[in-house]
Amino acid sequence: FFHPRRNFRWIVLIFICFLTFGSYFSYDNPAALQVQITMPPPRGMNLTNFENTLLYSIYSWPNTVLAFFGGILVDKVLGLRLGGFLFSLFICVGQVVVAFGAQFDSFATMMVGRFIFGLGGENLAVVQNAYTVKYFSGKELNLVFGLALSISRVGSTVNFNVEPPVAWLFGLGPAFWLGAVFCLMSTVMSVVLWMLDRKRDTAIPPKVKEPEKISFRYILKFPITFWFVCLICVF
Repeated sequence: FFHPRRNFRWIVLIFICFLTFGSYFSYDNPAALQVQITMPPPRGMNLTNFENTLLYSIYSWPNTVLAFFGGILVDKVLGLRLGGFLFSLFICVGQVVVAFGAQFDSFATMMVGRFIFGLGGENLAVVQNAYTVKYFSGKELNLVFGLALSISRVGSTVNFNVEPPVAWLFGLGPAFWLGAVFCLMSTVMSVVLWMLDRKRDTAIPPKVKEPEKISFRYILKFPITFWFVCLICVF
């Protein structure tokens, strides 16, 4: 069943798809819980809409550059397995800190947690894409990319439908702790992927290639179509 030469990569695909489930679920916690967050105590934290928006901003600030360097770290320093584990650990620890902040009504603690969460969020998506390219190619690739993104977006959908009732019933703290549980699940997915990928490379040793040198001058050689794709993603 787990033989690397038969259906192994389709088993791997299951864990690839759920690798970012926790980060997508937790990323939109502030939006799903905006009503409760802006309510006065004891039901809410009495934050302003601006402060709630800052929980998104502080996630985005490091990712304006970290996603680029995260790719280099995965390729040249950490490797795919360790990189996936560390970035999933960042989102898990970050969400735990956010949950502590919500539990004890500390906006500053939540901001610190969202920053830590941001250190792993987008980089974990880079790892997910790298795993996908390693195991799939050709016509299968677009299908697998779409499937992985769909499962991740399910995390966002579940967040918006589940978190508000949890917050009304049990409070803001437990609602954010639920996000931490899903982030822990993503960390478990990264560990399972680590073991499966090592099993695969043991059974089918990868071809030894000379290490490629990375130069920032290569950016100037990217085709114009690449920059159009970037602009499409921005706008």
